[in-house]
Amino acid sequence: MAKISAKEYARLKGVSLYQVIKMIQRGELQGTVAEENGVRTRYVVLDEEDARPQEAPRSRRKLEAPSPTPASSLQARLEALEKRVAELEAALARCCPKVSEQ
Repeated sequence: MAKISAKEYARLKGVSLYQVIKMIQRGELQGTVAEENGVRTRYVVLDEEDARPQEAPRSRRKLEAPSPTPASSLQARLEALEKRVAELEAALARCCPKVSEQ
């Protein structure tokens, strides 16, 4: 019989620490409390079949790749940004001629 901390069990099973502690209190899991260095630590006692490492459940939502942006759209955006930069540079030259010279 292996024993692991309740926190580690929660991480392995993909549930919260609160849920693990409640399962221990309800008797759904066998648990022990040990005092180490003055701190009470809860442990989950695992059977042989539960002692095997298992992966935490993955999110059900699939990650989708962002749709590629058409080149024409990117070109239009680039042109708009270049126009805006030119406008800002002109405004800066009118406002602060010393700064625009540098």
